[in-house]
Amino acid sequence: MVLVTPGKAGQTALRHYSSLPMLHFLFPTAPLRGVGSKGLKPSWYDVPTLDPDQIARQPTPEGLVDGVDYVLGLIEPYVRRGIPPSRIFLVGYSQGGGLALAAALRAPRTLGGVLMLSSWVAEPLPLEFQDVPVHIFHGAEDPVVPLSTAQLCRQRLEAVGLRTSFHAYPGMSHGVCDEEVAQLAQTFYEALRT
Repeated sequence: MVLVTPGKAGQTALRHYSSLPMLHFLFPTAPLRGVGSKGLKPSWYDVPTLDPDQIARQPTPEGLVDGVDYVLGLIEPYVRRGIPPSRIFLVGYSQGGGLALAAALRAPRTLGGVLMLSSWVAEPLPLEFQDVPVHIFHGAEDPVVPLSTAQLCRQRLEAVGLRTSFHAYPGMSHGVCDEEVAQLAQTFYEALRT
């Protein structure tokens, strides 16, 4: 089972992943929230900064814990029906990647993995967390979330002992490319073949 948390409203970029065989996908929609001066927009949580150093020093963003509870609530019925947590993956694009990571780290059981696409670590890392594999996919030319932010996030995850993989795509902006889709499918295949 794959739960995909797109960014503010970017479900379209991820819908074509649902064509991957043998996987059941869920695409929840972010609630409407006040986003700075932009008024009400679909948003999982407040994003005061994308700077990893500032994120590490500030409290958890408003709305993130509610989003985590929502995501974990969507997963629980699948676990009760017998799907092993090790076969449940959280995928998040942009803001959704921070939510996916936060949910997987707080999950009551270790999930199969987190796949963060064009994303960042949204909060200071908790002191206790699940040891979940984290796969980072990022555009080398991303003007919204710079590649350096993703690289620093990987370093922070590894510094606390999390296993990561990192894939950067030359020429890719803040979006999705065919090479990334192929790598995503390969990541699922490798994780599920055991």
